[in-house]
Amino acid sequence: MHRTQSATTNKQFYASPKSPLAKYRNSLWWWLVASWVFLIVISKKHEYGSLWLPIVFTYVVVAIFDSFLKRRLPYDQPIITLDDDDIESLLFAGAIKRHSWGELVEANVSKFKNMPFIQFRLQALVGVIDDSMTWTGINPARPVLPISSLSAEDQIELLEIINQRLGFAQSTSKSTGNSSASQSANNFATNPLAEEKAFHDQLEAYAPIAWITWLLIGVNVLVWIAMWHTGAKIEQTPPEQLLSWGGNTAFDVQRGEWWRMATAMFLHGSLIHLGINMAGLYVVGGVVERIYGHLPFTLIYLGSGLIGNGLSLYFGAQYAVSAGASGAVLGVTIALMVGMYQHRERLPKIFSKRRLSGIVLFVFYALLYGFINRGIDNAAHIGGMLTGCLLGLLLPERLDMESFKHRVKKHLIIGLSSTVIATTALVSMSPQATLNIKSELKNQALLVQGANSIFHELVLLDLDIVTFRRGQMSAAELNSKIKNTYLSGLKQAIQQLSEVRLAESDQRLQMLQEMKLSTALLVSIFELAPFQKPGSGKTQPTDLERATLIKDKLKAITARILHEGHKVRRL
Repeated sequence: MHRTQSATTNKQFYASPKSPLAKYRNSLWWWLVASWVFLIVISKKHEYGSLWLPIVFTYVVVAIFDSFLKRRLPYDQPIITLDDDDIESLLFAGAIKRHSWGELVEANVSKFKNMPFIQFRLQALVGVIDDSMTWTGINPARPVLPISSLSAEDQIELLEIINQRLGFAQSTSKSTGNSSASQSANNFATNPLAEEKAFHDQLEAYAPIAWITWLLIGVNVLVWIAMWHTGAKIEQTPPEQLLSWGGNTAFDVQRGEWWRMATAMFLHGSLIHLGINMAGLYVVGGVVERIYGHLPFTLIYLGSGLIGNGLSLYFGAQYAVSAGASGAVLGVTIALMVGMYQHRERLPKIFSKRRLSGIVLFVFYALLYGFINRGIDNAAHIGGMLTGCLLGLLLPERLDMESFKHRVKKHLIIGLSSTVIATTALVSMSPQATLNIKSELKNQALLVQGANSIFHELVLLDLDIVTFRRGQMSAAELNSKIKNTYLSGLKQAIQQLSEVRLAESDQRLQMLQEMKLSTALLVSIFELAPFQKPGSGKTQPTDLERATLIKDKLKAITARILHEGHKVRRL
């Protein structure tokens, strides 16, 4: 009787272009082409000839990886075959590609990087050790079957059939007195992938398009592109540009520019900085927006960013330009964790486990990176996470739609009011900032400009002195260049340096004074009449030996100045 019932389970499964693996494979090529386009756009015309090497290298790497993925997607032949006696698949890890239903005790479904797989457990057999501590990492007693080549519908159907077959095999084993099988049970009496799909379908029904998430990503990207067109570099946005575009500083906020706490959320210090934050928002934003709703999600994002920047007024923004969406993104991430915890009994286990592990890793990385790097504003991270946690607890989730409809308006008002009050309190109670970063950046720019001008003039002068000493330039020609070129350049640099205002406690003040004094002394030497070196009978445009000593000292000072700088950014 059982054999007749099980005959309906004969089935062959084929790879699908709609499978997660096929979509991942396609995305690889799209990202590769997009990176090529971006590389060409940001390169200058004279650099085009040097682009062929990275383009060819990335193509080869992706092509090799793609060939591995392609072998797992044979569309013209079945990749998994089920019949009354066995399950067979070339995708089984290890040398054994066929297993009988009678030897399978249980099966677990899980995901690795969003790619599902099934891990079976065999009955205790002689010679098969339940241990994966081999150089391949394969456990012969627990064969693994990747199913990411199948469409979502086929994955669900496959699990249903396996569930039925294992139940049938175990009931047969019980009737024959097999105690090992009778003491084991199939690990998924319900289909976890079916549950997860139903959950995602439910979220999609709430909001087919997470348009707030896409809008925020678009605004952040467009702002960075606009900043790049006005001088920002891919690897580092100058702090003065961050400040002029609305970066957060305690000195300016305390003098009425509160809007900086909002605008700073949409500024980033580099392309990597932007990429990390937008990747995080892309991963969690859509889910949170669908679970909490468009307006509550917006409140969580903006509220976390505002309060994070408010907390930054006590720390990083006291002495640096603070910018970045990481406080807001971390707030959204923690709100998702809170929602998952509150409704843990309703969520598919496979979804909860995978999401929770990803959230923990992201938060841990953000905090760790902030603690080990001085330029990272961890106060904004912590402020954003605390806000996301509190708003996540306050705001209702759509997972309980009846409760959501009755509570959402009231709790939105409470959350918005609390955010405004908390932001106001943080600004009002923040310690008085003594460092005017705008003035400091202006002084730093003048100092660097002056040092650059001096260094540039001295390098060119060195070349002309070498040419003169080799007899390839006359004293009159060198004197003319000194009087008409180098003197005016050095005097202009002195004028720039005279506009720099540094505090008495500033470590650069002594270097500034030495640089101004040395430059003035060098100018006075160059302004003297042509000098005749004793005993040589030769005339030279000035006392080159004395000028060289001053010049070398001046070059050392300017080199130190040029290596100074306040590189401020936030993850």
